[in-house]
Amino acid sequence: MRRNPTILSALRMTLTAACMAVLSPASAQTGGTGEGPDPNFHIYICFGQSNMEGNAAVEQQDRENVPERFRVMGISAGDTPHNGRVPGQWYKAVPPLCRWNTGLTPADYFGRELCAQLPDSIRVGIVMVALGGASIDVFDEDKEAAEYEKAPDWFRGFMDAYDRHPYAKLVKYGREAMKSGVIKGVLLHQGCTNNGQQDWPERVRRIYTRLMNDLNLDAADVPLMAGELLSQEQGGACWGHNALIAKLPQMFPRAAVISSAGCPGRDDHLHFLAEGYRMLGRRYAQQMLTWLRQEMPLEAQADAAANRVAKLQLGSTGTLKAPVGGYAPFTLQAVMEDGSVVDVTQRATYEVARPERLSIHSGFLHAAAEGPVSVKASFRGPDGKERTLKFEVECTTLPLQAGVVDASIVGFGSYQPTLGSFALQAGGMGGWLFWRPADWSAANYVVVKLRRAAPGGTTFEVFDDDSSDAPAYSYALGSSRTIVIPLADATRTDGVGLQLAQICKAGFRMASSGSLYLSDIYLSVDGETSTGIAAVGADAGSVVAQEIYAADGRRVASLEPGLNVVMTRKADGSVEVRKLMLR
Repeated sequence: MRRNPTILSALRMTLTAACMAVLSPASAQTGGTGEGPDPNFHIYICFGQSNMEGNAAVEQQDRENVPERFRVMGISAGDTPHNGRVPGQWYKAVPPLCRWNTGLTPADYFGRELCAQLPDSIRVGIVMVALGGASIDVFDEDKEAAEYEKAPDWFRGFMDAYDRHPYAKLVKYGREAMKSGVIKGVLLHQGCTNNGQQDWPERVRRIYTRLMNDLNLDAADVPLMAGELLSQEQGGACWGHNALIAKLPQMFPRAAVISSAGCPGRDDHLHFLAEGYRMLGRRYAQQMLTWLRQEMPLEAQADAAANRVAKLQLGSTGTLKAPVGGYAPFTLQAVMEDGSVVDVTQRATYEVARPERLSIHSGFLHAAAEGPVSVKASFRGPDGKERTLKFEVECTTLPLQAGVVDASIVGFGSYQPTLGSFALQAGGMGGWLFWRPADWSAANYVVVKLRRAAPGGTTFEVFDDDSSDAPAYSYALGSSRTIVIPLADATRTDGVGLQLAQICKAGFRMASSGSLYLSDIYLSVDGETSTGIAAVGADAGSVVAQEIYAADGRRVASLEPGLNVVMTRKADGSVEVRKLMLR
């Protein structure tokens, strides 16, 4: 592949400057001693089954011209007597990268392509745990023991190479890698063993979420790239699973599917030829480069260098909403004097009025508590002049907003924000996923308001565990258009009380295919009004501000246990004072 000199020069200049900058507290990755990790050492975690492990023979061309700054970490102790790689140490990334007796993997040419396109000051490192024939459950620490027990001897041998704990190896050596550099992304290639299993995307989400938490990383900062299986056109036996892989970008703050179209495969209809792995690897790299280029300063872009910024604007109209415990994407645009529009979301700086309630980084809104927040965005154009824009963000637990609502938690569904409608399959579930458990303990109810009665058999389900088969608290909506769902003493289907302080997901499940039309949904203390400082729904426009005071007179950010006094100021000048007792 030929390099683009203009883009490469701009990217080289930009990334070198950016990587030398001090990492912000929200995205800093620490764990080492001395001078700490090198921000110019970009590390990628790779996991999966045989196509990630490497099923094609390594050819001579794959061993030649490997850049010195492309590194791989030793993982398996079984490698040491064969290739000298000691677990936890970095080595030149000469294949095989996974284990001494594996083959060529997409990670080989992923790393090579990054090294070819990025500045010479940037090193690229790979931390890989992959096992041929592995179910996705092999990487679930709650299920790995069962996977080992039922596995044939040949697969047990693969798990033995990782001391029977593949996920623990990812965490252990991910932490070790963070002493040297910064984890920039995760590569996944898996699915043949779970071909067609509808809950596979959610099982991936569970593993990825745990990995981010165990490594103390933010999922919005560490994107997931998932490769497709061998396509139907190439004779793939599991090509249908690609429809499930396609769901992943809907379930993650930042994720992308890497196409396998045109990548030649083997006669076994499961694996790729060496050239197929090379093509896949370069495609993984191009996706990562696309994300990296989005962080380039405007003055580094040749097509905008001569323009002046006329104003800033949001990419969407209306008040932005951010889910508590989750992430919401948004777009900040610079409108140039020639009329062109440039995305500057990740290049701008943000002044947040209530940082304990909302933070902004990596192009996402991160809400920690309910309520309205004022934000001032600032961007300095190529002419050196700064432009600003003020906007409001409403932090709420269950926002009805595109990009936040996940209509395909189970099965395939869709969500239309203009109608507030879920279209779900029989047995399907749509709603909200919380990347870090959301705390609902300040609420006594969930209030659901519908435009029309729900289809028969529709339930609202709340989970305090991120497992795909975890028991839930389930409440039948019935035929009413306003449903007040009690949370106090809520019990899961297994008889255990729902842990309101650690809600992982919630949503609607339909007994038969159909649509559900919502006008509003919110948490409530009294079964009528929202727990948020700003009202949610149809009455929000009339509210100017709300204040909450604890029983001792302190002004607080959100409702606290005991007596609360809520003062609501409306646009007509009226003031409403209400007392709420939080259990």
